[in-house]
Amino acid sequence: MNNVKIVRANFSDAAALAEICKKAFDHISEKYLGHTEGPSGYDTPQWHTVSMKEGVYFQIVLHDKIIGAILIAIRGKKKVAGNEKYHWELVQMFIDPEYQNKGVGSFAVKEVERCFPEMYLFTVATPAKYISNNDFYRKLGFKKIKEIISNNDLLLYPYEKYYNIK
Repeated sequence: MNNVKIVRANFSDAAALAEICKKAFDHISEKYLGHTEGPSGYDTPQWHTVSMKEGVYFQIVLHDKIIGAILIAIRGKKKVAGNEKYHWELVQMFIDPEYQNKGVGSFAVKEVERCFPEMYLFTVATPAKYISNNDFYRKLGFKKIKEIISNNDLLLYPYEKYYNIK
């Protein structure tokens, strides 16, 4: 992906990230649910600022323009041959609808994998109804492990991807 990169998000970008996040989540929820909704706080700069403190929050940038973001957080660790290896969760990823289906999301996930070679497990969960999300994660090698009902009665599919650890 020429001219696309991931860079650590800054607090000063929280408002722009909230706007793109709202646009992306509203787009997909309207498509699959018939109404707009997203995770609690997804459309507020405060949620994005807190997320920058609690995880590794990358903005996805094309020609110096923010077009999305990917947020990951450590969920566990273990020692393998004397080295620490980590379980990371993809907490949230969103891309402006104008740039979706162009390889940007795949690029962002692969960049995160490249930047964190100590990762032994990568997990993510997405609503069952969001067919394109589920297809996307399977295409990237994630395996669906079960079905769960969220606390707001939404059926979610958790996925995991293990890495060869030496």
